Amino acid sequence: MLFYNGPEYHYRYLLPFFVPSIFLIVLTAEQWPWRPMKSWVFILLVIFSASSLICGMLAYEDVFPKLNDDYTEIERIENLGEFLGAHDVKGVYALDWLISQHLDYFVPELTARYQEFNPGRPQDSGIVDGYQRDNESALVGFWYQMPLFLSLYKLEDIYVVNNRYIVHLYPQQDDLLKLHFKLTE
Repeated sequence: MLFYNGPEYHYRYLLPFFVPSIFLIVLTAEQWPWRPMKSWVFILLVIFSASSLICGMLAYEDVFPKLNDDYTEIERIENLGEFLGAHDVKGVYALDWLISQHLDYFVPELTARYQEFNPGRPQDSGIVDGYQRDNESALVGFWYQMPLFLSLYKLEDIYVVNNRYIVHLYPQQDDLLKLHFKLTE
């Protein structure tokens, strides 16, 4: 359940430690000197594993809700691109890495960046920052980031596109710094 915590699921980076930790627990339980305690440790681990599995299955719909609007993900991202194009947006500050990747692949006329500098596309950060200075940029996040948007902007300044994306047009540099974007200037 640790992986579902955090406003942007940063704990997923602990996943590489998951398999070695399971081996460590098994080895520790195998080397346990007291035989009666060994069975209790095993029972507790099984209960913990089963409850984690059940909680994960129940929480999946909250984290990744199914949208019954007959759109595919590609259509949703293309609709987002059309919305941004209609507002003369050329650069996107994405609050989720996945948004920036989808825009790069499916809407190539937009330049997108994430909060960190992308080592695979280092030029994109400077280009998007230039669009921000010219008021040709937008801040885009997923639906679950609405509280973050509401902490910075009024509700009437926020657009919801396809029940998935939240958009604020023409963000200011101070707001981007509050959101931990590493700007080129």
